[in-house]
Amino acid sequence: MSATKWKIQSHSVDGWADLKVSIDGGPYVDDHYDNIDDALVELREMILFSDSNDGTEFRVVKTSVPQEDDIYKGCT
Repeated sequence: MSATKWKIQSHSVDGWADLKVSIDGGPYVDDHYDNIDDALVELREMILFSDSNDGTEFRVVKTSVPQEDDIYKGCT
């Protein structure tokens, strides 16, 4: 049995969307965390370093939770 992985989702007009990363300008890929604590630390840092983000538009979920929207569609 594989270990549970975690991800951060952002609320959009069309529902919840997975946050992704682009490494060195490459394509956007899923950003997964090995445990919930790592995902929560990342979320807290996002909130801390944002002027407009209070955290209410984000959530941490298991990677098995599907996204309802793809905010990176069409991005390279």
